[in-house]
Amino acid sequence: MTRAWIKLTAVLIVWVGLVSLAGAQQSFPLKDGDTVVMLGDSITAQHLHSNYIEAYCLARFPQWQLRFRNAGVGGDTVPRGLARLDYDVLAWKPAIVTIELGMNDAGGGLNSVDPYLDQMKTLIGRIKAAGALPVFLTASPVNDGTTSDKLAGRNITLDKMATEIVKLAQGEKLPAADQFHMVLDLWGQNMASPGKVNLQGDGVHPGPPGQLTMAWACLKGLGAPALVSNAVVSVTDGKVTGAEACQVTDLKCAPDAVSLTRLDNCLPFPIPDNARDGLKLVPLAKDLSHCGLTVTGLKPGKYEIKLDGVAVATATADELAVGIEMGTPETGPIYDQLQRVTNLIGEKARLVGGWRDTAKYPVAPWLGPDLTAKVQERKQGELDSRRQAVEAVDGQIHEAVQPKPHVISITPAA
Repeated sequence: MTRAWIKLTAVLIVWVGLVSLAGAQQSFPLKDGDTVVMLGDSITAQHLHSNYIEAYCLARFPQWQLRFRNAGVGGDTVPRGLARLDYDVLAWKPAIVTIELGMNDAGGGLNSVDPYLDQMKTLIGRIKAAGALPVFLTASPVNDGTTSDKLAGRNITLDKMATEIVKLAQGEKLPAADQFHMVLDLWGQNMASPGKVNLQGDGVHPGPPGQLTMAWACLKGLGAPALVSNAVVSVTDGKVTGAEACQVTDLKCAPDAVSLTRLDNCLPFPIPDNARDGLKLVPLAKDLSHCGLTVTGLKPGKYEIKLDGVAVATATADELAVGIEMGTPETGPIYDQLQRVTNLIGEKARLVGGWRDTAKYPVAPWLGPDLTAKVQERKQGELDSRRQAVEAVDGQIHEAVQPKPHVISITPAA
């Protein structure tokens, strides 16, 4: 039996898969040094899928300096996003602005689609004029049991908006992830299933499990790379026969025991415990967090796998020969490290919220020139102080995502 944190799957890395992965890495829009501001409505303001996307990116590219800022506001539409664009989004001097708006715009029905697209074009123009890259995340569907072959309610309009946004992005040569159509049937079929997964929250605002599927859709739709690392060991030869995106040292082999030290180039996808049920609906490890370990030539039997002395899984010799998936840990030192990352991202989100609370209040011009200047100076001082606090936690997160070597031991299970 396998422990909960590792789902045993075939780890068959073939040439076609590597070519596909390389293409995904080339198309993913982020690069070292980017500041990403996530513009959205209350679904973004929940700090769930937006935090998960941030955690993935920081863990996958630990050597990069990346900064994420959440700019979600409940009830927002594209016009309202435009109204706060300067002080709430562009003030961070972003390289990328993700746009995830439409749930509230769709309230006007199909007649709202054309104005929505026109306002999106204005939004694109202003973001581009500021030197940033607009990246589209289509609005999520309403989780009401609707499927693509039986649209109903607001999803009729959201379906049209998502289709047109993708066309607009293609015409503008801009990145876009069509999360609406990626999760629509997934959610609808889940709702009809006798053993359905509880996405939590409500129809418009899913809870952590539902928003993990949203993060999966957004990242996969943008071409995020799947590979964390992959290591292959032959007990028969006493050699490491494959090591992709990792270093394997100190290998010791016996017919019924293996130990090695492994240092990966990056970390798996950090997944909060309360979101983990979302893994039942999407192949997240395969698509976004592939961390494989294959050991061939072991004597038949059942084995215990430990990381730094902590038992994390059991697997048979046959399962290890095919390969086990280690990309969604639920216990052990890598799990502990990932939980620290998610906790720090939550802390930073709170500090960003404080900065935004200060930034959104205008300085009243009727105070007179002298008093207005003093108030503006005080406001700027508070903004600078809050920004420094945010950037300090950015630094802590950067330290927290750095990979560490781990001793892996495989011995007969009791």
